[in-house]
Amino acid sequence: MAEENRGSFDETSLEGIDPEWIRVVQEYESRLGLLPMNNSLEMLLSYYDDLGADVLIAAIRKTAEDRPERSFSYLKAILESFIRAGITTGKEAEENIRGFEEKRRLREERQAKEASAEDNREVRWF
Repeated sequence: MAEENRGSFDETSLEGIDPEWIRVVQEYESRLGLLPMNNSLEMLLSYYDDLGADVLIAAIRKTAEDRPERSFSYLKAILESFIRAGITTGKEAEENIRGFEEKRRLREERQAKEASAEDNREVRWF
C-alpha cells in the first residue's frame, strides 16, 4: 500500500493512484467533508498503511454516524481502539462496532432503570 501514490487528486487524473486509497478519500469526503491536510493527513495515511481501506472506511462511517462535528479526533479514537483490539479486516471492524453499540445500549438501559428506581424511592411530600 505505501509504495503507491496516494496524494491528493482531482477527478480527471486518477491514473497511478491506489484505488483503495481513492475509496477511503471518497468515503471520508462524502461523509465528513474535505480530507484533512498536514499532520492529520499523514496520520490518516499511516492508519491506512496499518489497517487497510476496509477498516478505515468502517471507522469513517461510524464517525459520521456518531460524531460528525468532532470527526477527526473521534475517528482517531476508533482507529486506535481497532489497533488495540487487533482488528485487521473490515468484517472484524463492523463486528467490533456492533459489539460496542450493544454494550452502549445495555449500559443506557441499565442507567435508565436505575434512574427510574431512584425516582420511585423519593419521598413525595405533596
